[in-house]
Amino acid sequence: ADIVLRGGRVQQVSKFKYLGSLVTSDCTLDAEINARIGRAAAAFQGLRHVWEAPSHKFGVGLKSVVYKTCVLPILLFGSECWALPDGLSQRLNVFHNNCLRSILGVRRSDRHSLDYIYARCSEHSVDAYLSVNRLRQLGHVVRMTHIRLPKLALWNAPPGPRFEGRPRIRWCDLARRDCAAVGVVPVHLDDCCSDRSFWRKNSLTLLPRKREA
Repeated sequence: ADIVLRGGRVQQVSKFKYLGSLVTSDCTLDAEINARIGRAAAAFQGLRHVWEAPSHKFGVGLKSVVYKTCVLPILLFGSECWALPDGLSQRLNVFHNNCLRSILGVRRSDRHSLDYIYARCSEHSVDAYLSVNRLRQLGHVVRMTHIRLPKLALWNAPPGPRFEGRPRIRWCDLARRDCAAVGVVPVHLDDCCSDRSFWRKNSLTLLPRKREA
């Protein structure tokens, strides 16, 4: 449809950037994930002197803190609104795991388990971070008034028949799964989210502290 704004016709594009995230016409996240991985890889390469520093100068714990502060937020920017299929979340996990191996100075051929790598770096999988970010966003939306559009759109489905084939994964489906992981049932969701401190502590149970192995 032609849209005229301030006397000019709005150009139709296949994708555009909004608040730092890529929005595509087909409503997929492939382009956004590619951009996130590319920017995070550039930030990781820019800190190569930190990862390659000797252990007596920068230990694994300090390198992990730098990674969590300077690289991981770039990789997961806007992730609280993502509804990722398994293939895209696996790509994020592969990049994340490769970065941790570089920090430890090990290779895939060394055949270290992911549990060992996460324990050494005091880290978690990307899936755990995605779940915590979604739960935080869910808490913000549930605490909104009932006339706010995000609150109205949270659990509602558009009317009419859906497209043929397997339905796409929805954000609310992932949010329900995350709530089940922290032991929150939908009936008590409003009461749980109203207590900000409880909701935050409950969400962070998905990211338990780990001791360096």
